[in-house]
Amino acid sequence: MVQSMERQKDDASFSPVDLSSGRTEKRNCFRSGGFILVYCLWILTACAVMMAYFFKQAPSAPAQLERTLAHPINWKKISSVFNFVLFEMKGEPMAVDARWEMERKIVLVDQTRISLGGSGAPIENLREMLSQMGFQLNIPDLSQVNKALNALQEEKVRIERGTISNFGLPKRYSLDNSPQTIAFDGENYILEIYPGNAKPNLNYIDQEDLERYLIWLGIEDRAAEKLSQFLVDFHDEDRNALAGNTEGPFQSDNRYITKFPNRLIDRFDQLSYIPGIDAAMINFLRRNFTIYGTDARINYKYNTPAGIAAYTELQPAEVAAALQYEKQKNDPLYNQTLVGLIGTDSAKKWNEKVTDSASQDQPVHVVLKGKKIELHADYLPERKKILDVYMQ
Repeated sequence: MVQSMERQKDDASFSPVDLSSGRTEKRNCFRSGGFILVYCLWILTACAVMMAYFFKQAPSAPAQLERTLAHPINWKKISSVFNFVLFEMKGEPMAVDARWEMERKIVLVDQTRISLGGSGAPIENLREMLSQMGFQLNIPDLSQVNKALNALQEEKVRIERGTISNFGLPKRYSLDNSPQTIAFDGENYILEIYPGNAKPNLNYIDQEDLERYLIWLGIEDRAAEKLSQFLVDFHDEDRNALAGNTEGPFQSDNRYITKFPNRLIDRFDQLSYIPGIDAAMINFLRRNFTIYGTDARINYKYNTPAGIAAYTELQPAEVAAALQYEKQKNDPLYNQTLVGLIGTDSAKKWNEKVTDSASQDQPVHVVLKGKKIELHADYLPERKKILDVYMQ
């Protein structure tokens, strides 16, 4: 009986219920861990599929570059042409052996002598024939050519060895021969060169003139007033705000890491710190204004009468009369004066804000147009210095 009860007690300690409960806990633990593992694998697989799809749909790096530059990958070609143009814009002397320069002159004169045929008789006959017909043949006399050739040869003998001479290189590209077409590697490029004062200078324009000009360019009146105040406050020498108190709030606003520098604008991207000026507005200002050079006037040869009127505050009729005066003022038979045509005050505005010349020491604006891209640069030829370069 006792043995039977002990056996039942032992059997109870190893009952099926206890064993089943232990296996159930282990099975539940395994199922929970397996679910987490499968879930993680599913997430990773989904991410991999999404990334593969994204990279398949996204353009390659060269394609993105093409899209950014908005032209086929001929950037190296057009930039090479552009650099060549800028380099050739300034003719400057080159130090050479003086005897080489003299020999070059001798060769040129000798070629003239050879082209005359060694005998002046045929040339003289042709000269006489054309003279009878009312024409004049401007060909140097052979004796004069021989005399000049002998003089150059004697001068070459007197040049000491090692003497240095400055050989002048002509300007290949300048304001005087713009625009022109440049052929390079089977493609034509249009080169245009403008004086720096072809556009108003933001560093020197009066606030009221700037506001009026912005309105003419299509900016809404109130926005033009506010923008002109910000731009002038940004670079003027004093720290007092113009009408509208624009400088004070800007100076005290800690959101802007750069305050009004109260000095000339060096780069257009500096203007991005002004409230309301974004990349589109900077491009707009860059297209229509300049910040380089020191000329506060605009060149009327590169501006429309309407633009001149907006800049100078003159009436269209006054601008037309002033342009007619500029066109005829050097004619000895023209006896009009600018004051007599448009009045003293308007003539003063014209002389202070308008010009027809461009100083040699001022920057120029260079435009190189390809098939699908335009390169622009503000360039100082005298120093061979690029001030700004951008695409349109």
